Order: sequence, then structure tokens, then C-alpha cells
Amino acid sequence: MRIIRILNSILILLIIFTFNSSCRIKTNDIVFSYQKSYMPSPENDQTVFSFIPDNPYSSMNSSGTKGYNLGSDGLPVETNMYASILGRYGLKLGIQYLKNKNPDTLNLLKKTAHRLIEISVDEGSYITWEFPDEYTPFNAEPGWTSGLTNAWGALALLYYGEFIAEFDKIESKLYITYAKKALNYIFIPIEQGGGKTTLENGYDWYEEYPSEPSSHVLNGFVFILDVLHVFAFYYPTEYAEPLNKGIASVYYYLERYNKAYTSIYDLYTYGNRIGSSYHSLHMRMISWLYYITDNHYFREVSEHWYNLNVQNIYSVSFLNNKEVKATDKINNINDFKYWYRGHFFGLFSRSLILTLPRKAELYGINFYLTKSDIDSIPVIEVETDTGWMKIDQAHLYQSPTNVTKYYRTTAFSVIFSDVIETEKVRITFTKLPLNVREIGLLYQNTQDFEDIIEKYAKAYRW
Repeated sequence: MRIIRILNSILILLIIFTFNSSCRIKTNDIVFSYQKSYMPSPENDQTVFSFIPDNPYSSMNSSGTKGYNLGSDGLPVETNMYASILGRYGLKLGIQYLKNKNPDTLNLLKKTAHRLIEISVDEGSYITWEFPDEYTPFNAEPGWTSGLTNAWGALALLYYGEFIAEFDKIESKLYITYAKKALNYIFIPIEQGGGKTTLENGYDWYEEYPSEPSSHVLNGFVFILDVLHVFAFYYPTEYAEPLNKGIASVYYYLERYNKAYTSIYDLYTYGNRIGSSYHSLHMRMISWLYYITDNHYFREVSEHWYNLNVQNIYSVSFLNNKEVKATDKINNINDFKYWYRGHFFGLFSRSLILTLPRKAELYGINFYLTKSDIDSIPVIEVETDTGWMKIDQAHLYQSPTNVTKYYRTTAFSVIFSDVIETEKVRITFTKLPLNVREIGLLYQNTQDFEDIIEKYAKAYRW
């Protein structure tokens, strides 16, 4: 028995050693440590939010109603997503009326509110809107409903009800009642026909696409919180607590969406893995939560996401132009259209230099490849006041492979152990040729970030 115990102990040590070895990769004397979570939220953090809205403006929607395909009645033309389009059109009319007090705007909002009620389905404790066609990405069958559509419809109804309260109390009360019934949908569990799931820590998530398993779409949830923000302004005793618990849900789950190379759309399909079709919206949303709560973690994430938006701002040069061959225009290596275009660059040049527009604090590099080439991590050097310095310790993050149509992309991120002030980066590839879609530089833009937050705050009346 003693010999068996010794053999078991040796086996366990071998497994641990093998696992630790698999978490590190050494190339040309550079050691990278694999990590799964980038900037994870603190564990067991009992953060409680107590934000009370001080204005009735939707903070995630502009007041403009341009871009809608309108009929002769001034309402959006019917489509398969009609209820969602109509609801958002109504809430934008509401924002517009808050600003201009134009009777024509209020009349259009009245038509929108009436139409929303006409096409709604009354389920007793709530009303909702059904979609006629299936939505396959989230296993939604014909007749499916949406927490986001319900929230937008609810806000359009609420705005109309509140705006007419001073001259038609009866109709005002009717539409405010409808608005609350529409919003009530998000508080009802999915298994009972509503749009709510309960997270591991007991907090709630309001689903844009109620699915099995739960999809947890980030932008849909924050859009719903935006609606709760307006409801909490008019009725704080009813909706301030759900709003703040919803903000806490984002706080506790945000690290699952936060990657070194982009942000994730949802936790079911893990969409938007490689690409930024929704990333700019995500950045603005988390910036809003930072602005209204002054929470440091929201600030950290939103600033990193802003830096991701400008990771392509640099110029490219080569140490020896005669060595350069490419399957496309090599200067497009930073055009950042990798998530829907199939261009790639067959790099035959051993080294290239990326120059930032100014000296900045660099903290990482993203590589977007046509396939997984983690075994060929390039040598990375940065120019300092005393010459070129090689990065010899860093953390490595790899994405799942993303396929868009016929195009395959894999991202991996090298995040430095320390922030380094530099203007130039030299990358020397160890395995050639290497098919690269994009290269992104991660550097601090704190003042630019603060400026854009102030711009958002002014534009959206945060």
C-alpha cells in the first residue's frame, strides 16, 4: 500500500508539472504565461450600487429618428422585427419631445403608443410582442419574445403616458399602466414566459433573447438597464433597486466579456470574438456605467475597450524592403476589417517596425492570424531612451477561432508584465511565411478616453 501511495504521489506531481509546463511557452528565450481571464473582477466583492437617476433621458439612445423607413402615417413600415423597431422609434420620439416640446412629435408618439398596444399580446401580469419568424442563432422559435423589445416598447409607452399627464389624466394612467405591464415581462423567469434568468451569485439578467441555455447578450442587457434608468427616475421606489441590482450583475459578469483583443457579444454563441462590430457600443455602455457610478472597475474596462478602438493607429515600415512580399497591400495590416474580410498578408520580411503617432505607454500587442500559430510567437522589442529593449516576460491570451463566411481568424494577445513608454515597436518573426490579418498595438490613451466620456455625457445627457 505504501508503494502504491508513493506511485500515486509521483503521478500527481507529474500531472501538475505537465499542466504548469502547458501554461508556459518559451520562444527565443521569451517566456509567455497563458492566462484565461483578462482583468478579472475581484472575487467575493460585495459591491453595492445605489445610483438614483436625476433626469428622464434614455442614456443609450440619440434623439434622432432619421434612418427609419416610414409610411404615410409617419410610423415605421412593418417588417419581421416590427415591434422592436416601433418601440425604439417611440422612445426616440420621447427623447426628441423632451428637448423640443413639439406637438407634432407628441402626435407621432401617440400614434406609436397606440400601435404598440394594438399589436401587443396580453398575458395577464404582463404584455409582450411576438416575432413571426424563428431566430436560429439563439434557438428562438416563431412566436419568440424579447426582453429588449419589451423594454423599448415599455419606455415609448411610459414617455407618452407621462407627457400627457397634465392634460389627460385618464389616458395618461392607462398608458403608464401598459408601460409597467410591458416592463414587468423582464422580471418574470424565462420558464414562466418572461425574460429573466438568475445568475450563479443570485443576481438577475434580463435577456434580449430568452434562450436555453441563457444567452446573456451584453448590449441587450445594458439597453434594458437604460430603460430601467428612466423608469427609476419617474418611480424610484419601484425601479431604483432593480436598476442597481442590474448594474451589479454587469459588474460581476463583465470579466467574461472582457478580452485582451475585443469584447464578447454574448455568452451562448460567444459572438464578436474576433472583431468589433459591437465593440464600440460596448465601450460606450460600460463608460456610461462608469460615469453614473464612478466605479473603478467599470473605468478600467471601458478605458481598455477604448484603447482597443484605436489599436490600429500606427504606421508600418520594414527593415529591408527587398525582403517584403505580400498577397495584398501590406500597409492595410492595420485597417481592422478582419472580422468580415478575407485579406491576409504572407509576411516574408523577418522584421517590421510599427510607429505610434506619439510616445505612449504600451502594454500589449494583438496578433490576428488566419489560423492558430501560437508556436511561432515573434520577438518583440520596444525602443526606449537607452535603445531597443526585448520583451522577455509577458502574459498570453488566445481566442477561440472565429469563422466568418469562408474566413478564419485566430487572435492572440501578448500583454506585457509592465507598461513601457515607447514610440516604436520592432517585431521579428521566427516562422515565415506567416499569414497575418492584422496587428494591434495596445497603449494608454487616458486623456483621449476622458475627453470622449465627456463628449458622450454631453451628447446623451448623462
